[in-house]
Amino acid sequence: PNVDVQHYNPGTAAHRGTTTEIGAKGTVEGILCPSHAGAKNWSPTAYNPGTKMYYIPVNEACNRALTIVADPDWDPAVRQWFLGGYPYQTFGDTDPAVQFANGRFGRWVGSVTAIDVTSGSIAWKTHTDYPQYGGLLTTGGGLVFSTYVEGKLVALDAKTGEELWEFDMGAGANAPAMTYEVEGNQMISVEVGYGGAHEQWSNDIHPELWLTKVANVLYTFGLH
Repeated sequence: PNVDVQHYNPGTAAHRGTTTEIGAKGTVEGILCPSHAGAKNWSPTAYNPGTKMYYIPVNEACNRALTIVADPDWDPAVRQWFLGGYPYQTFGDTDPAVQFANGRFGRWVGSVTAIDVTSGSIAWKTHTDYPQYGGLLTTGGGLVFSTYVEGKLVALDAKTGEELWEFDMGAGANAPAMTYEVEGNQMISVEVGYGGAHEQWSNDIHPELWLTKVANVLYTFGLH
């Protein structure tokens, strides 16, 4: 349909991002909100039929973007970003327009956001200090588990978003927690280890995240 916002359910709240046009060969810097890393990215969501809420890991940031001219002779170093002629994007700018757009002073932050599926409205939102790449798990007992890139595993109240429990894993993680049963006991396991492009993006903006340890660990907890 030729309308500004696609609206399939009249009872839900419509949302739309903001974009400024990107000029050719760097003539205009565009501002994209949300950024290409979100709002919702690859990290798994979770739905709880008991609360009728859909839990979403959200990245809340904007991009500055421009088009650069390709250099056919450019030889990138190991682990260096490839910038050989495509829309070049940066995060966390101090430009006032970007600050205004994400409302968090130019930082790339995140949130765990709960959507009431009966209305499409936000039921609650728990802000995080860093990008929210950790996937989510919700349980029948009314919990939402999330991993944080700075190395925490947290349990939130599925109805309110209140943090009920926290565990320092010693390293960053973006994998979701898993749940399963062993001899009648409910278990929670999570793989710890943070890397790839996600690590590069977030750590370049928040250098303190480079201090987090590199790990490949599986933690398992009993849920009582």
